[in-house]
Amino acid sequence: MTDTGISPHEGLHMPHGEVVVGVDGSDPAVRALDRAADEAHRRDTVLRIVFALPWPDPGEVGSIG
Repeated sequence: MTDTGISPHEGLHMPHGEVVVGVDGSDPAVRALDRAADEAHRRDTVLRIVFALPWPDPGEVGSIG
């Protein structure tokens, strides 16, 4: 509850909003992707997948140019 007496989640209802999931190839990310796909299907909406890789250590990539 806030000072106004209204729950911050009151009226928040997005049954058809897109579902977004981030994946990095790890087992937990693959499980999250499976759950997100199920949720997008349940909502009959778009599944947006964000794929992320770790930023390489500058010593591993060498110089550019």
